[in-house]
Amino acid sequence: MNNLERIRGWSVNADRESALSASDRLALLEEANGNRLDLPTIQEFLKITLPPKGEANREQVRDILETVGRPDNLVKLTTSLLSDPDQLDSLEAFGHSLGMDRIHLAAHNQFTLRLHFWTPKDEEYAEDPHNHGYNFGSKILSGVLTTDLFIPGSNGIPMGEYQIDSQTSKEKPKPTFITEARLETLTSPEGVVLTSHDPSYTMRHTAFHRIRKTDPDEPIITLNLRGGAVKQRTTFFRNYTMPRPNLESTNVDVEKRLILIRRNLTR
Repeated sequence: MNNLERIRGWSVNADRESALSASDRLALLEEANGNRLDLPTIQEFLKITLPPKGEANREQVRDILETVGRPDNLVKLTTSLLSDPDQLDSLEAFGHSLGMDRIHLAAHNQFTLRLHFWTPKDEEYAEDPHNHGYNFGSKILSGVLTTDLFIPGSNGIPMGEYQIDSQTSKEKPKPTFITEARLETLTSPEGVVLTSHDPSYTMRHTAFHRIRKTDPDEPIITLNLRGGAVKQRTTFFRNYTMPRPNLESTNVDVEKRLILIRRNLTR
């Protein structure tokens, strides 16, 4: 039995699996693949680390993000991708209606591992307050991410409430106005500030939040693990001073994005 077969066997053996950390599993998979960290290795890692059915718990999500999100592992992965035209061409990427670029790395069952990239802007940028159609976890790889949390309430800021289909391709869905609403802020005006020095975090699909970007020179790069779809439509809020979203489909130059990501990870 070779190393890869043993590792696959451990994924269904509770006693042996518990003795292996997520970091150990990825290292053994990398070794079994000729010390190469590429997309098939990440795919296999998700397969043996995530539960075969149902949602992952918070610890499992964070273990995956902390392991794959280590700078040395991501440098090896991006280097592998940039040196292999076939892997590069296989990556699905598009500009999301929330304003970031999304690069899909790997998927297993209902789980998807992705890179998110917010381009530096001359002005402060803020998403619309929104929830998601799935639970997810995220790890900050570069930049400073400020997030605000909200709850609908009678004393909140007047907003328009909208619904929108989950975006799963380059074509951006069009929002539908639902009603006038009010949204109360749960966090301080400074928001919750996260950097690459902070641990990964998880968020439920019911939470309303937004990401703000305040550094005009530094991109925000995150590693995101999303769970299975809980609903097909999500809700967001916008007041009349917010800029209208760009609904035009946008292409993403994956090679340029990966070069920038690797550069930020090796500074």
